[in-house]
Amino acid sequence: MRIVRLSIRTTVCSLSIRLAHGWSAGWELRLKNLKRAESLKSQLYPDNALGYRVPETTKMLREVLSWKEVHPEMIILVRVGEFYETWGIDAVMLVEYAGLNAMGGKPRAGCPIRNIQQTLDALTAQGFTIAVYEEEDSIVARLKKRKLAQIVSPGRPIYVAHGSALSSSLYDGADFDAALPYAAVQYQNKHYRVALLDVDARLVTIAEELTEDGARSILSATSKLYYTPGPTEKIALSLSDQAQKLTDKIMSTTHLATNLAKQVCAELEIDDSFVETQLRFQRLARAPVLAQTAREIGIPIHTKNYDVEVPPLLEYNCDWLRRWLLSAPSQQATNCMRQVQEKLEHATTVPKLSRPPSRRKMVRLLADGEASANLMREIVRTIHEATTLIDHDQDLNIVPDLIRILNEDTSITHFDAKTLQIAALTVKEIIHDAVVFTVRNDIDLEKMNEIDQFFAKNEHLFRDTVHESIIADEWNNVKDTAHKVRTAAAEIADFGELSFDSLNNLVALKNIKKMHEQLVAPLDRYRRPLTKRWTSERLDAAIGEYVKACDKCATAARKALRELARHLYYVHLDAILCAAGLVEAAKAAIEHARYASRRGWCLPKIASDNNLIFKGLVPYWLEMGQCIPNDVSLNYGQSAILTGPNQAGKSTLLRSVGAATLLAARGLRCPARSALFPQSLDSVFLRAASRGDAPSFGKSAFAREMDDVALLFRECRADSTVILVDEIGKGTSPTEAAALGAAILAEFSDRNFRGIFATHLHREIAPILDSDHPRWQMQDYNLVSGVCADSLALQCAQQAGVPEKIIHRASCLLGKQPIDSSSKKSDLLSVVKNELALFSSDRRVFSVSPCQEPLLFNSCLYVLNLGDCFYVGESDDLATRLQKHRKKGSVWCTADAYFITVNDKSLARRYETLLLRRLIEMGIPLESTADANRRLIPSPQSSSSSLDNLLMHTTPCDVENDSTTTTSSFHSSSSTSS
Repeated sequence: MRIVRLSIRTTVCSLSIRLAHGWSAGWELRLKNLKRAESLKSQLYPDNALGYRVPETTKMLREVLSWKEVHPEMIILVRVGEFYETWGIDAVMLVEYAGLNAMGGKPRAGCPIRNIQQTLDALTAQGFTIAVYEEEDSIVARLKKRKLAQIVSPGRPIYVAHGSALSSSLYDGADFDAALPYAAVQYQNKHYRVALLDVDARLVTIAEELTEDGARSILSATSKLYYTPGPTEKIALSLSDQAQKLTDKIMSTTHLATNLAKQVCAELEIDDSFVETQLRFQRLARAPVLAQTAREIGIPIHTKNYDVEVPPLLEYNCDWLRRWLLSAPSQQATNCMRQVQEKLEHATTVPKLSRPPSRRKMVRLLADGEASANLMREIVRTIHEATTLIDHDQDLNIVPDLIRILNEDTSITHFDAKTLQIAALTVKEIIHDAVVFTVRNDIDLEKMNEIDQFFAKNEHLFRDTVHESIIADEWNNVKDTAHKVRTAAAEIADFGELSFDSLNNLVALKNIKKMHEQLVAPLDRYRRPLTKRWTSERLDAAIGEYVKACDKCATAARKALRELARHLYYVHLDAILCAAGLVEAAKAAIEHARYASRRGWCLPKIASDNNLIFKGLVPYWLEMGQCIPNDVSLNYGQSAILTGPNQAGKSTLLRSVGAATLLAARGLRCPARSALFPQSLDSVFLRAASRGDAPSFGKSAFAREMDDVALLFRECRADSTVILVDEIGKGTSPTEAAALGAAILAEFSDRNFRGIFATHLHREIAPILDSDHPRWQMQDYNLVSGVCADSLALQCAQQAGVPEKIIHRASCLLGKQPIDSSSKKSDLLSVVKNELALFSSDRRVFSVSPCQEPLLFNSCLYVLNLGDCFYVGESDDLATRLQKHRKKGSVWCTADAYFITVNDKSLARRYETLLLRRLIEMGIPLESTADANRRLIPSPQSSSSSLDNLLMHTTPCDVENDSTTTTSSFHSSSSTSS
């Protein structure tokens, strides 16, 4: 979760205070924490805001200094030819945070034009705001005029350069969805109200009637925070030390949003006329998922902030589903998604959809008039996919449900399938009438002659953008002047070799055969004569006319695209957004259905009696065949106590239940073989044991645990939330922790909470616990009834590599028999050998030591004992296979092998899969389990069919609507006998 809190991660303070030096006081902390740019600090000039010595004779630097004095808290980035440059403190920040090198070892740095967005991303990720100044004139001159082009901030991180409409690939890789919203928070009538502004999308999201914790969760990932009078000031300043007061009075929701938008526009120095006419509103139907719960089940609050320690819930990249899971859709929208998934479950074919352009990208570029021809083509492609989806929806019939979801997602409610199709086709026709769609992508400059290379370079900005008929006069002028260039070049072609100078944008002679009186030296881009190059006055004049004609044609094409973009923005934006939203939502639903189907996930059925049941539940990050499935049943008002040894799977079960609950609550498939889900449930609260202390907040680990407990009882509702609590009391004495745990469980009963309370204090809590709570325990990731008798802490310490001397001494202090690691490994080996023998007709298992090699020419099934784990495989040539294994390292070199002979390779592969599945169920540590996922087809051989019946898993029975907790469906009879 990205929390913009510490000043080292926030926009530099906008204080106007000046210290002994000339720059703002807010830069001091930045300068104190320098690492990469530490050597530049001593070279800063202390007498001005820029921190750079500015000679009186350097007019450009004096301009930069004046801009810095106007924006002392921003980095000033200035266009200088083919680069963007900075000086003084600003250059130090580029070197430190953007990874750039200082020019000549001085506090001056810059980046090429092509890297501008990459540099800005690095700075906005650190909380900086950047004022970008562009050159006004396209014609090269000694002294250029410059103006403020855009203020780039974490809430508006994409730089839309002037004239970018003609740069078709400029934004292809830009992440328009990386922006963090601006936020305002207000307290009224004992509740909090939050407004989140997305400037680029012209969208305000409103959340009302929030608790303090709900408000904090929403505000935890924002660009800048504003507050109104009351307790909101404390919340705002605790989240960001750069929070500002928006107004001195309490106002309505609409006024709060519009005031926020106008304030942000003023700070970014952009036109705020859209606030009254184009600002759209969206309201959250219910409270969103809390940030800490989302993090613990692998959903990043923001696309750039992901906790790598928790497996991602969505392995496929789908920002729409991420927002769908985090938001709080209404019950109607959730039911629509469930119906879509149900219809996809029975579909044989689905439409092929591509990813539409980002809604934020479209709104921003259309509103600014900088939408390129490429973006126009993307919009038409998206419209084509949306209208095709509507046309061919007779079999699937998912479009009506998706449009109901879009009504809530986009706040545009006046479209149904038919009217959306008509409006979208109108947009498609408008764009087709203006933009060229037959684009040549096979142009190879190296295969062209010099004249054609010159033409290609000058015409690429406007060629294949708008139709020639729209800019006919300008295009005809380009063609006429191009003909003059060809004619003039042909007149002197015999005097030497024509060459194209891309740097100075001209065609001239080189390696002349003989000098002629009409040959003169051409001028470079600085109007200086070029050496070893020759031209004629006629060719030089023709080139000048042609370049000017190209400039006029590019200007005309840019004007046509701008007029088209703004017409689409003011007249047809709703249709464009809905068409893109329809494709995005359909693609997300189809991707989820495909992913869930491949992994064997189920679509929960609605329970009639408010019972929550998952059968065959597995961790969402593991395949069905790679882990032990468990059955979980929770009635309304039922809270179970879960115990188990260390590393037995308590936290894994809680994460699995949490993820499955949230997916089911959003109408999606969940990682179980079957499920019944109460329609009243819409949220999950997961308190994980992984949270440690927070020194920056002055909180110990136990204090944070108690914060979570208080949050639980403030936020959770019995009828709609599944509560999962893991290991309360780890930071205090066992006696007090057990008392707290028992009291918390008693309160769960009083409030009719539904959930699971996991604890390692099974001995301490059992005597003081009420008998109303079901007792569950985890045994090697297997959920069974009962209470754990031993935490197996010493065994866990031994597996982690704690020295044997410490393990031995701890065993003695506890009065236990010291752990014999070799006997435990020997027991595991016996179990594995017994399982391997089940696949042999005569129950014989052969062994091969590291100093031996097998004399075997049949197919075989073998197991390697790697000490801490086992490797299962099959081979037609065991001797060669063992030689390859021995080369993998010391553990493999010393591993004993055990094998049985098998009739043929196909049967050996079958047995390999079956053996792996049995060992996984028994919790045997394995080096690889990939082959356990192999699909098995019933064998025609009678000899193996009986073995299959013995070894293959039985299909779980249908979910029954009972109120008791069902233990795991898989129990191994051989593990007990072993």
